[in-house]
Amino acid sequence: MNAIAQSEAARIGAMYGFTGDEVLEHRRSKSLDEARAITAWVLRQRFGFSYPELGKFLGRDHTSIISAVKRVERELRERPESLFALTASVALAKGLAKVAAAE
Repeated sequence: MNAIAQSEAARIGAMYGFTGDEVLEHRRSKSLDEARAITAWVLRQRFGFSYPELGKFLGRDHTSIISAVKRVERELRERPESLFALTASVALAKGLAKVAAAE
C-alpha cells in the first residue's frame, strides 16, 4: 500500500499546492483536510483499501476516514459543480488516465 498511497497523496497534494508529506502531517487546514479526504476517497475507489488501512496511512482514526469519504461522496452527489467535487473528479480521472497511459 505504501508506494501506491504515497504516490497518490503526492499527486493529489500537488493539486492543492502541498507535498505528499504535508498531506500526511497532523497539521489541519481546510485545504489539507480536503486533500486528505480526496486522497482517502481515491485510494478507496481505485484500490479498494479498507478504512482501517487508510486511517493508518493517513494518521487518522478509521471513523474519521469514513466521514471524509462520505463527505466527498456527498459533495459529488449534491454539489457536483463545487470546486471540492470537481477536484475529486479530476483526481480520480487523472489517476485512471495515468494507469491507461502505462498500459
